[in-house]
Amino acid sequence: MDSSLAKLRQIASDANMTETNVQNADPTAPYVSDAENEPRRWHVVFGILCAAYGGIGLCFYGLALLIVILGPWLSKLAGRTIGTPPSLFWINILQTTVPMILGGMLLYGGIELLRRRPRGYRLVIGWAAARLVFAVIQLAISVVTIDLVVTAQVDQYEAQMAQLSAGDREKAETSMRAFGMEPPTVESVRKSAPKWIGIMIGAVALWPLVLGIALTGKRSRNDVAGWSTERREVG
Repeated sequence: MDSSLAKLRQIASDANMTETNVQNADPTAPYVSDAENEPRRWHVVFGILCAAYGGIGLCFYGLALLIVILGPWLSKLAGRTIGTPPSLFWINILQTTVPMILGGMLLYGGIELLRRRPRGYRLVIGWAAARLVFAVIQLAISVVTIDLVVTAQVDQYEAQMAQLSAGDREKAETSMRAFGMEPPTVESVRKSAPKWIGIMIGAVALWPLVLGIALTGKRSRNDVAGWSTERREVG
C-alpha cells in the first residue's frame, strides 16, 4: 500500500513539474523539433560530389589540353592530322585550359567544404558562377565558329578516308550505315550542329545550376555563418 502511494505521489510531482515548465515557456518562441536540432550534413554530400566532379574535370581537360598542344607535332610525325585541326588550335586551347583551371578550383573547394570551411563554400559558389559564365562564352564561340568547325570536321573525315583504298572506304561507310550513321557532309554536319551545341552547353551548365540553387538558400548561408563563428571561438 505504501509503495502504491509513493508511486502516485511521484506521478503527481512529475505532472506538476511538466505543467510548471509549460507555463514558464515562452509562448511566442517557435517550435523546434529534435530533427531540426540535428546538425545538417549537406556539406558532406556536396563536398564529395564537388571534389569528384572537379577531380574528373581536372584530369579530363588536362589530358585534352595535352593532346591539343601535342597535336601539331604528332601530325607531322604521323604524316596526317591527329587531334585538333590547325584552324581550331587556339580555340581549343581556350576551351580546355579554362575548364581545367576551374576543375582544380572545384576540387579544392569541395575538399574545403567537406572540412566545413567557409572558404570552400565561397570557392564552390564562385566556381558555379564562373562555369555558367564560361558556358555562355562557349555558346557564343560555338555559334560564331560553327562553319569553321563543320568544315574542319568534314575535312578531317575526308583526309582519313583518303588513306583507304576504294574498297576499304566502301566497307567502312557500309559499316557506318549499318549503325544508322551516314558519311558526314558539310550540309549534314551543319544541320545537326545546333542540336549538339545545345546538348553540350546544357550538359556543362547543369551542375553549376544545381549548386547555385541548392547552396545559396538562407539555411545554407546560416550554416556557413555558423562555421565562421565556430572557428573564431576555437581560435
